[in-house]
Amino acid sequence: MKIKIKKGNWRTVLIVFDVLVFKFPKTIAFLRDFFSLLTIFLWGLLTFQSPNSALLKLSLSVKRAFYMRFLRGFRQNLDEFAVWRKTRANFLTSTYLTLGIMNIQKFQEGDDLTLAGDSKEISQVFQSINEATYNRALAIDPHCFSPANFKRTARGYKIVDYGRGGEGGLSFPAFIQRWHEEIAAVLCQPPE
Repeated sequence: MKIKIKKGNWRTVLIVFDVLVFKFPKTIAFLRDFFSLLTIFLWGLLTFQSPNSALLKLSLSVKRAFYMRFLRGFRQNLDEFAVWRKTRANFLTSTYLTLGIMNIQKFQEGDDLTLAGDSKEISQVFQSINEATYNRALAIDPHCFSPANFKRTARGYKIVDYGRGGEGGLSFPAFIQRWHEEIAAVLCQPPE
């Protein structure tokens, strides 16, 4: 059985037979953090610590961190499905189904863009969009334009990870939904 596992910042990806891709929020880290929190909480109860103790405050920050890690991956799954469903853009990898805790996508054939020069390549492609749209792209979390999120194909570039990046400003999914026709004009050109 040919299964590959890739780990991103917020999700774990299973690639099955180079046909389907399953994306899950980082549940292992979620469970590890949950048990750490539980241990801290129980220790606080057993040692009769007051609710205002530093130990319990620490447990609340750990709790928030593990919820945020899990929920961010969950939200990215929902974002990808919503963007795909609304736009069906040629430059996006097809997302067949989401349950939030799992996305099912088509495996995208093509060249991985992971070399140092590939970042410059993606940047140059996006610079060929009209200036107003390019200026909007600059407000998005730079992680969204990471070469690892793209595949180079004979017909152009495909975005394989288009969930929401960092917080604030314009999100990557909103950018794609608003300017998908202009983005398609530059990404759906055969690479030079």
